[in-house]
Amino acid sequence: MKDFFVSFNSADRAWADWIAWTLEEAGYQVVYQPWDFRAGGNFVLEMQKAASETRKTVVVLTDNYLKADYTQPEWAAAFVQDPRGENRKLIPLRVAPCSPAGLLKPLIYADLTGLPADEAKAAVLTAISDDRPKPAQPPSFPGTAPHPAGPSPAYPGLQLDIGRLPIPGPHFVGREAEIARLNAVWEDPAIHVLTLVAFGGVGKSALVARWLDRMAADGWRGAARVLDWSFYSQGMENRVTSAEPFIDHALRFFGDPDPKAGSLHDRGARLAGLIRKERTLLVLDGIEPLQYPPGRPEIEGRLKDPGLAALLKGLAAGNPGLCVVTTRERIADLAGSQRTAPQIHLEELEPGAAVALLRQLGVNGRETDLTAAAKEFQHHALTLTLLGNFLRRAHRGDIRKRREIDLHRADEKQGGHASRVIAAYARWLGEGPELAILRLLGLFDRPAEAGALKALRAAPPIPELTESLVDLLDEDWQLTITTLRDHSLLAAADPREPETLDAHPLVRAYFAEELESHRPDAWQEGNRRLYEHLRQAAPDLPD
Repeated sequence: MKDFFVSFNSADRAWADWIAWTLEEAGYQVVYQPWDFRAGGNFVLEMQKAASETRKTVVVLTDNYLKADYTQPEWAAAFVQDPRGENRKLIPLRVAPCSPAGLLKPLIYADLTGLPADEAKAAVLTAISDDRPKPAQPPSFPGTAPHPAGPSPAYPGLQLDIGRLPIPGPHFVGREAEIARLNAVWEDPAIHVLTLVAFGGVGKSALVARWLDRMAADGWRGAARVLDWSFYSQGMENRVTSAEPFIDHALRFFGDPDPKAGSLHDRGARLAGLIRKERTLLVLDGIEPLQYPPGRPEIEGRLKDPGLAALLKGLAAGNPGLCVVTTRERIADLAGSQRTAPQIHLEELEPGAAVALLRQLGVNGRETDLTAAAKEFQHHALTLTLLGNFLRRAHRGDIRKRREIDLHRADEKQGGHASRVIAAYARWLGEGPELAILRLLGLFDRPAEAGALKALRAAPPIPELTESLVDLLDEDWQLTITTLRDHSLLAAADPREPETLDAHPLVRAYFAEELESHRPDAWQEGNRRLYEHLRQAAPDLPD
């Protein structure tokens, strides 16, 4: 009799593959449908044989599994043999947020959600073992503060230049399949560039930032150099921009003796050559300002910048490391390199993860109402975060109050649902310093540094914009900033520039449009002050 039968839903195939491999690698005998059910066999008989000729059934537990009809007989066959769980015939391994109900509810599951690979492997092997999981070593005396374990040893010559990605919020759910895919791609020598495509607010930057955290915890897994760069400081407008600041910085980081030499195209190609010399992890976040927008099929999605185009094409042709790109539009320049430079669409949150996010944010109500709300807001990560914070603050977390937000004709690709939640927030906040600060950010297409904010807050006040800010005490200013960050309307503080304020591009874009359309005089005067501030702050050039 073999040891384990792995029961899973096809949507969770990546997790099932990994679990089956982990079990066999540890010396167990496994029956696993993709490896053992051969063409020409009888599927029903094979399933019956698997259930009856294995000691235990391992369940890959997700919302997909719980909702599928054909998985129920698989776990039921094990359950009926051991309804009290005394022999642990059914071992659930939860790999994504979900809430088992009915007969599965009382079963204890091993939770792999959010664990790095080595910890997940240990959790699987502990869960399936019949041994009592008593530690081999005695625990530390509770009265003595233990020394924290250090990270895995990194490559001795590792060089890091990171910290530019937007700082993700404290609530991060789901995305384990995507993180597993990033892990797999990093180890796949055939893939040189991976592009994550999704419109604003889906969670591209947060996903990559969380993955980088796990890479760091694992000692960067053999990388010799790591560099990240965010283009989101360009804002949401499709203005003509250049990748030159990035290419100049990157050439210096990789040791180019003359970063200014040659055309932008030549420098991009030269940078690709330098990156290819070592196993490098390069992250380019939010490159859509450097792409042609939709509307003209012959050029949409193409890169405006010749240096960036030369870099990505060069890396697609050969790269011992990996370049991870995030954008809202597919990169037309890489369309012919799907094997070495795949572009994948990042889907919205899974329904179970979306509900879990609302619960984490303090939203309460019936499961059916939470599920309906998540669907109404398209399982969109930023929108649900704003919604959850709004309901907690304004309506004590009552999910039923979501109906006060008008979703009529919301175009989510343009941030429609998020915009309507922001509008509800604005109405709830009312006129005051919170709303004034958000409007100030509408004047910026990048993070707002402290000097520029001080210039805007200076007397005399800008009518319809800064009246509530001119005489605001520093203590009250900080309290207001804290409130906006608690609502996720402002991004978390950057430790390197704690006085700088930033927000998601969709939030900035909403208040930019509101200010320009409904307060044109304030919009004009605010931009004039910013111009004067920047002119005076610019260094004098030599004659």
